Amino acid sequence: MTNIAAQPIINSTIGTCQIAEEILGEARVMIGTPASYIRLNLVKGVLVLGGYSIPGTPSPTLKGKVIEATVRTLQATGVYADKLEDCTLILDVDGADINGVLLNNCRNVRILGTKVTNVGTEAIGSGYAINLKNCHGITIEGFYPEN
Repeated sequence: MTNIAAQPIINSTIGTCQIAEEILGEARVMIGTPASYIRLNLVKGVLVLGGYSIPGTPSPTLKGKVIEATVRTLQATGVYADKLEDCTLILDVDGADINGVLLNNCRNVRILGTKVTNVGTEAIGSGYAINLKNCHGITIEGFYPEN
């Protein structure tokens, strides 16, 4: 399944949204997405959480979601989250150039059982497994960084 086919499903599913097929390119979990639990089996590209809203949705943040995803990327960032609140992330990210997971303007987010591998280059300090910017109340439990 390509991003073109997956995106309408992610944006419209109520309750649990599970996509077992590969998503190629960028996948977005937008503000206003009605699903409370979102499981993306494999994103080959970038996973964007929040930051963009579905037209007609009044909420300025992506709230109260559990998002579980496997991301494989050659991009600068594997998972980019903007304006998340009261969310739980369960992630497996591999291969970002700069940030495995980048949280921006997020509050009360739990990162659970997350594995981030092969971020950056061989130079020490060239990449961040989890990068937090302007965030408050972030809890990280069961974190497994490698390389």
